[in-house]
Amino acid sequence: MRNSVAAFTSFFISFLYLYQETAARTAQENLEYMRKTSTEHGALIDASDELFSKYVKSKHSKYSVVAIFNAADPKHGCEICQEAKEQFIIAAHSYAAHVKSEPDIFFVVLDYDRTPQSFVKMRLNHAPEVVFFTRDNKKRKKDTYDIARYGMDAAGILKWLHERSGVKVPLKKPIPWVKVSMAGGGVFLVLLVALIKPGLCLRVFTSSTLWGVLILASVLTMTSGQMWNFIRNASNHGRHRDGEIQLILASDGAQFRYETYLVIALNGAISMGFILLNQASKIKHLYLSKGVGFFGLAMVFIFFGYLLSVFRMKSHGYPYYLMFE
Repeated sequence: MRNSVAAFTSFFISFLYLYQETAARTAQENLEYMRKTSTEHGALIDASDELFSKYVKSKHSKYSVVAIFNAADPKHGCEICQEAKEQFIIAAHSYAAHVKSEPDIFFVVLDYDRTPQSFVKMRLNHAPEVVFFTRDNKKRKKDTYDIARYGMDAAGILKWLHERSGVKVPLKKPIPWVKVSMAGGGVFLVLLVALIKPGLCLRVFTSSTLWGVLILASVLTMTSGQMWNFIRNASNHGRHRDGEIQLILASDGAQFRYETYLVIALNGAISMGFILLNQASKIKHLYLSKGVGFFGLAMVFIFFGYLLSVFRMKSHGYPYYLMFE
């Protein structure tokens, strides 16, 4: 009896040892494969259903995976998907530049057209969705990226990754050479005109009209949410459940890009109305002065009323309106 127990114990220990050795060897092989694939694809792995099942969804004790489930093809009608992929690529390259060698976090892209079964396994019926797959592969609520909280940009992804993995990665954006070239060309053109026609430049830069227009444009840009668009990478528009395009987001916590363009146009029209009211008193012709004044007053009332109606759409329960409900 004792011999049988001893033999069974020895067999069990041997089996457990072999299992652990095999598991460790498999985990190391998977890590080496992911590192090799990541290097070949420039820090970003364009996955297939097979790769997702074997190297992402399965247990991988030696590495973690940040995966974006996307539908970048325009036929899917996802406006934010292409921008989301671009920001995800920037985050991946930032991590690669920070780690440089032997990474243990891998960035994976799963496009719906190439990996439909992966979407089914994750029970996803929308895109984009960014998910952090931990080493123990246990799903937690915070392992899904919250776009409303962090915004769909590379900085938000890296901040969320730091919270999930403890790895702090500095953002490294690619140099926008086209914008740099345009800015440099503009500065060169201004300097060239200043050298050729210094008197003209002096009159332009001391013009009160020019500075008034620039200040007004700056105020309209900042008050309409353009800086929010730049920071948060807002999508152009959304879609209702019936598929119709939604230009104004019915929430005061976010906005669409086209919505901010509408706000800047309305604020500009209101400003123009006040300018006409101010200039009407300077017109010597009586009837023309009254006409300009009434036209400016009408612009202020009409466009402010429309702006107020837009605000009512976003702030539910706001009781006041002007001309338009």
